[in-house]
Amino acid sequence: MKLVPNYKRSLSVRTERMQRRQECLNCGTPLDAGDNFCKHCGQANDGRRLSFSELIAETLANLFSLDSRFYFTLRTLMARPGLIAKDFVEGKRQRFVHPIRFYLSISLVFFLLQGLINRIEKSGDVPASATAVEAVASQKDAPDVREVIDSLAADSTLDPIILETLQDNLDQEEEEGSITVHFDEDTGTKWTVDTTGRSNFSKIAAFIEEHRDVPYRDGLDSLGLKETFWNKWSYVQYRKFRNSDKKSLGEFYLGKLPLTIFLFMPIFGFIFVPLYWRRNFHYIDHLVFIFYHQAYFFLMLLFAMIADTIWKTSAFTGVAVLYFLLYLFFAFKRFYQQSYGKTLVKFTLIQMSLFLMSVIFIILMSVVLFIFYQ
Repeated sequence: MKLVPNYKRSLSVRTERMQRRQECLNCGTPLDAGDNFCKHCGQANDGRRLSFSELIAETLANLFSLDSRFYFTLRTLMARPGLIAKDFVEGKRQRFVHPIRFYLSISLVFFLLQGLINRIEKSGDVPASATAVEAVASQKDAPDVREVIDSLAADSTLDPIILETLQDNLDQEEEEGSITVHFDEDTGTKWTVDTTGRSNFSKIAAFIEEHRDVPYRDGLDSLGLKETFWNKWSYVQYRKFRNSDKKSLGEFYLGKLPLTIFLFMPIFGFIFVPLYWRRNFHYIDHLVFIFYHQAYFFLMLLFAMIADTIWKTSAFTGVAVLYFLLYLFFAFKRFYQQSYGKTLVKFTLIQMSLFLMSVIFIILMSVVLFIFYQ
């Protein structure tokens, strides 16, 4: 079968000056003297060195070819929900960008601009009450919890409801005997230790929340825990995690979010299989549908976030989400070709399953990211 390259028109002038060869330089296929292009791979049958002007011409030709397919793909997605996935599955693929390629292109732009927008939004000042709480909580020489709360009470910017909750919790813990005091004879420092019946990791986490500067040896000794590999790793990793500033922690998680979503979508595709197994749809067909419409969702969110940033609101994002849910319903209707009643039932089941799977997946990925946090 003879392949026609996308840049053939851009080489119309070049073919007149070709130095034709008897075999293709790319794949080695034998060629006739009159062949301008290889019958097997489509490469131009030219032995000359590529000039700068020809390089630019071929680059522009391929670029505009991609743009036209991208524009047609996007226009079809916007105007006719579900049609592009339906056509692609049925074999009408030449006019569209490949679903995974389309998704990767859109998601790359989305997450890059999202990071930029987040930095713009986070450039404001930190509330005074939050600063006061962090400042008092970081005092490693505070004699006990009661004095920390008394110090917080002196801060007029702190919400009185939060202060009252802290005092009530402390009173209850003191009555139950769940708080003891550890005294470091070398430094003269006191710190509280939670002695309730928790797992070792829970005890370590609770201790570090109050005493983030205590080394792991002193911390484990205060908790009465042995210096095992698990206890040491848990203490060091959680302390590193909690001592990280919010900015670096947020950047670490956001940096892994694109990969997390990309890995989640093939798993999400398995939800569709039992719901449409009588409709002669294969697992790959569901993935095509998911990738195209997830990319479109990112695009809608991107426009909404830009509008929210410009007009200092969050209304556009809410409207975009509601619009996409309605859009996705009609995409289901056109792609799977079932009645409105069946489409509504299955659409609802899939959205509920997506929510549950997302919660589970987020928990699992959070654990994995915590383990490998540096």
